[in-house]
Amino acid sequence: MARTLLLAGLEDIPFVEYRHGFVAEGFQVDSAYQLDHAVGMVAMNAYDAVIVFSRSAGAIHRLLDAMSASFSLTAIVLCVCPVNDDEEMALLQAGVTACRPDGVRFSELLAQIRAMLRRLSGYPKHYRIGDLGIDPVGRRASRCGIPLRLRPREFDLLLLLAESEGQTVRKEALMEQLWPARPSSANLLAVHIRNLRAILEKGHRNRLLHTVPNQGYLLSETPPSRQRTLQETPCARAAD
Repeated sequence: MARTLLLAGLEDIPFVEYRHGFVAEGFQVDSAYQLDHAVGMVAMNAYDAVIVFSRSAGAIHRLLDAMSASFSLTAIVLCVCPVNDDEEMALLQAGVTACRPDGVRFSELLAQIRAMLRRLSGYPKHYRIGDLGIDPVGRRASRCGIPLRLRPREFDLLLLLAESEGQTVRKEALMEQLWPARPSSANLLAVHIRNLRAILEKGHRNRLLHTVPNQGYLLSETPPSRQRTLQETPCARAAD
């Protein structure tokens, strides 16, 4: 399921480039352009994070006060605003999760939001599938202890498959989570699967990433045909 963000630009601050970036990274993004608009959006939706763009700490305090007066805000609140040390401390004490300077690069903002969301949701520190190791927090993967050089989208794909280890993940589910804004991304998925498979299998004889015809993809030490055989044996049924 895609993470949901609200981008709130107080004082009509533009943030369209950030919005496009988060959408491209698979987030579901809503926008608000004034204080009252932002408060109303948070009241109607359960966001994972709210990113506030403002020119002053005072405007952010007014937003937090308006929110807390109406409901309990449980989402991460990250503000992008030019503040000094005292102002930043006051915002943190008021409920802001973190502050970033005005004009922060999108890549830095994305990395911080991802790290916060992983800690909030209690992501496991490590997946182990045979000789494949995956660290979701550090966004690293290795096989037989050798680091794998994965592009960001290839790692996202690997992580989605690892979270459903031993179960076939339908192509439609992968496309929806990786490219929610693209109605037709089957060819894109096929390219990423091919690239990921080449990286995983380089120098190894046993395949971990399997194609299940007419269904999707499976990340497992055991091939799909072998899994079906095990499930159909009398011993397997008796064990159930």
